[in-house]
Amino acid sequence: MTVLIGKELSTQSQSSPSHPPEFATPKQTIYLTEYNIYGKLKKMTPVQTVSTTDPSPRPAGFTLAPAFCFVLIVLAGLLAYGLSLNADFYMDDYLHIVDRPFVKGEPDPDHHYVFRLVPFLLYRGIYAVAGPSAFAFHLLNLVVHLGAACALFVCGRALLRNLGVLPGGRWRDFAAFAGALVFAVHPFASEAVNYARCSMIGLVTLFTILSTWSALRWLEEPRPRFLVVFAASVLLGTFSKEVGVFHIGFNLALVGCLVLPPPARSRAKDNLAATWASWPGRLAMAAAGIAAGYLAYRYALSGWAKITQDNFVDNLLTQGRVIWGYFAGMVAPAGMLADHQIAWSRSAADTPALVGLVAMLALAALALAVLVYRRTRPLGVLLAMLLFPLYLRLLYPIFEHFVEYRAYPALPWFALIVGAGIGLLAKARWKAAQWALTGLVLAGATFSALRSAAWSDAGTLAYQSIGKYPFNNRARTILQRIAYRSGEYEEVLALRGHIHAVYSATMTFNASNRWGREYDLSRANFDLVNCEQLAAYAIAELHGSEEALEFVESRIAALSEHFGPFQNEKERERALGSLLVVREVLVEHGGTYDRGKGDVAAAGAAGDAWAGRPNAPGRSRRAALPSPPCSRSSTATPRRRPAGAGSPPHTAPSRPRCSCRSARRRP
Repeated sequence: MTVLIGKELSTQSQSSPSHPPEFATPKQTIYLTEYNIYGKLKKMTPVQTVSTTDPSPRPAGFTLAPAFCFVLIVLAGLLAYGLSLNADFYMDDYLHIVDRPFVKGEPDPDHHYVFRLVPFLLYRGIYAVAGPSAFAFHLLNLVVHLGAACALFVCGRALLRNLGVLPGGRWRDFAAFAGALVFAVHPFASEAVNYARCSMIGLVTLFTILSTWSALRWLEEPRPRFLVVFAASVLLGTFSKEVGVFHIGFNLALVGCLVLPPPARSRAKDNLAATWASWPGRLAMAAAGIAAGYLAYRYALSGWAKITQDNFVDNLLTQGRVIWGYFAGMVAPAGMLADHQIAWSRSAADTPALVGLVAMLALAALALAVLVYRRTRPLGVLLAMLLFPLYLRLLYPIFEHFVEYRAYPALPWFALIVGAGIGLLAKARWKAAQWALTGLVLAGATFSALRSAAWSDAGTLAYQSIGKYPFNNRARTILQRIAYRSGEYEEVLALRGHIHAVYSATMTFNASNRWGREYDLSRANFDLVNCEQLAAYAIAELHGSEEALEFVESRIAALSEHFGPFQNEKERERALGSLLVVREVLVEHGGTYDRGKGDVAAAGAAGDAWAGRPNAPGRSRRAALPSPPCSRSSTATPRRRPAGAGSPPHTAPSRPRCSCRSARRRP
């Protein structure tokens, strides 16, 4: 007679009822074995069963139903970004939405919107129903953001399951839920939600998440609904913004090559073969291949044109400096601004830029090593999804070097990494994980709400930007426009003096500084021309159209000499476009404006004498010049300057001005 020790995994009936099967504890059962005279096993009698783990009771874990998870995610997102519905249009919102002929249902000579067809069709539908309503367009952004957060929850469950992160489905569900909550309230998403034109990048992010989820689910279980969602997500994401096809394609490559475990990969091959065997499947796959080939060809040409630009190397060095700001904004979102101004790095003598670029390459090599090594592959996949949208900026030379909303496609995967970390903590200390997630959500929602409140006032955004970037004249032109809308024409001219002084300081900085950096000259010139445009309208309001026209002619001559020589008239129109438009307006409407001004002045004098007091009721308004163009501008009511801002204060408007969407002020 001998004693044999055998191991088995306890079932639910052997463990306490509060422990589901995936949380059952390993145990050892001691058997008493008996053999017959021939040495064969005769009988095994269980004697004792002991646990091999800590016998203390464990929590049941995450038990929320998926539907309730969606409700909590939406509520958290509304808590964080509900104030975004108070935001007004800002800067490029006028270019892409308010003044866009296609959005208003008019013929549009610019066909650049073709590869942004999805957002522009949404804009057109909203405009047809609600007109140029800032509330309606910001509601679209909020809905897209909440949809992306909910999609991240279902995608995170499938992705973490296939990556083998965390044992037990409930812990994985909790990790995905935590990641979705962090993403929903993250303050670094504030620009993408509060800036109306950012619905483009929001849609790309939403459809990238949905395509990743549907691809995983279809490769696991080839149901038609998953294939339909996948095809629709790829198509809609591709035509939401030009970069959509790259984000989706990269994630799908990771899913197909590295995410699926070997058994699932073999099943996926069988699923693809079964799809190819049917004629609808062949037709769909052939259409997808043709579309992918065309897009690859088109973007290869565009990419080659960008790579061969003179400033491509400068862009690499500059991104080496600024890309770390995206990581800092994800980890510790502080000092966020609506308008950053970053100088170009023009040579390898810029040591911080060179060190940053080398660190970028080292980080990419580390991510590749983590991705290749099997034991760390789950982290490597999430890290690759995080880095790819940011590193794609290296191939896109443009003077807007740091724009917060461009980190939005990377933010879900960062949040999922955070969620996985909270899931690991939950497996060890459930209560601590709950408190950690609650603290993160409350802190994120608070900072996001405060940031959304700042977005409701364009003057606050401009002063914040000037406080960090004293050379930012674009923010000062926004203050000029606000002052003009408020009837503070002297303030417009005072700001013009500040802008000219800053322009001179910018040229001095470009000529000589420690690292040989250079603020973009085209942006500086553009801001200067816009400043003169607003000053001309203010002079017309104060002194009449003739004096304004003389001012415009003198500025056109001076700036033509300063910016020139121009190779052709088209280049001149591009450089001085705003002033040329002002001249046309003054020539066409100046006489009518001056006559109306004289009539109102005479009527006002007679009315004041009759009433015996200034500003007597019943005074009619004079005619006015057409409003200045509104692209890259704002009409929000200004507030007083925050302490430490770098521009003179101006008070709230004393009388309402016209809407920027009207050609004339209404009498």
